[in-house]
Amino acid sequence: MFCRNVCYIAIIVLLALTAILLVTSRNRFVHRKQTDFALKDPSLVDKIEISNGNRHIWLEKDKDEWRLNGNYYADIKSVTIFLQTMGRIEVRSPASKSVRDSVVRRLEKQGIRLMLYHGNKIMKSILIGYENESIPGTYIMDERTRKPYLTGLTGYEGDNFEHLFDPGKSRWMSNILFDYSPADIALVQVEYPQHPERSFRIVHYPDQNPQLLRPDEAKSTDSVNILEINDYMSYFSAVPYTLPESHDYNPDQFVPPFAILTIIDNEQHIFSMKSYRLPSHDGTKYDINRYFAFIAADSLPVIVKYSDTDPIMKSYGDFIKK
Repeated sequence: MFCRNVCYIAIIVLLALTAILLVTSRNRFVHRKQTDFALKDPSLVDKIEISNGNRHIWLEKDKDEWRLNGNYYADIKSVTIFLQTMGRIEVRSPASKSVRDSVVRRLEKQGIRLMLYHGNKIMKSILIGYENESIPGTYIMDERTRKPYLTGLTGYEGDNFEHLFDPGKSRWMSNILFDYSPADIALVQVEYPQHPERSFRIVHYPDQNPQLLRPDEAKSTDSVNILEINDYMSYFSAVPYTLPESHDYNPDQFVPPFAILTIIDNEQHIFSMKSYRLPSHDGTKYDINRYFAFIAADSLPVIVKYSDTDPIMKSYGDFIKK
């Protein structure tokens, strides 16, 4: 009888220990899921979205390159450093009860929203923000759990790294407008609104000679200088730009544009740029060295040198046999 009671007690103790271990394991798993902000494999990320208020950028991987908002080339170094930084995030403690509610409200109202994707799958969806009151530090919160945590970066002594998630375009942009090889280009169109007779379109089908058309025509002329067109297609390599000191510009100030450039590559990516004269500061009509360009429907202008795009801004007549 005594042995039987000992066996019962042993079984009960074992069951209790098993239940405790299961609950503890489950709690640890949940805690780990809620605080798992670090990125383990950066190579899986092929899309990044960052937003804060009215500012919103997205970066998409395109083979070995990254595109910004579908129009610009992103700075590869900036993207690489960002993804590496994501792997260094460490949780230091949950937000204390005294500040938890205020931190949640601040993150939801003013925090930077970061979303990382692998294909259509969301890998991370978090809010980041720096709290400078009570218990200062950079807080991160999974949007699903609404539980903020005080975080840091491995090897970084400061407590504020919110700026690493800045959704400003200049933070991510490469200084290259576009970079095409001749074989990449399916169509080039240059329009001159004030001089439509100069406008042209070049269509390049694989394994065929390029066709020269006016923008409103569907048939190429027979007197095209193919050698001139082939040379022209090589001018679209690594065309640079700079950013203006002030972004307080609107395309409506400079209407109409003096040129509109459209490029479509073989994968049907469209690059579109409207060019405007840059007002001069020395009393002349406009700057003779540089001009404004607005890419697609973007409100952020860039500055381009005429010398860098003069070989591209040709006229219809330049491709006709003399």
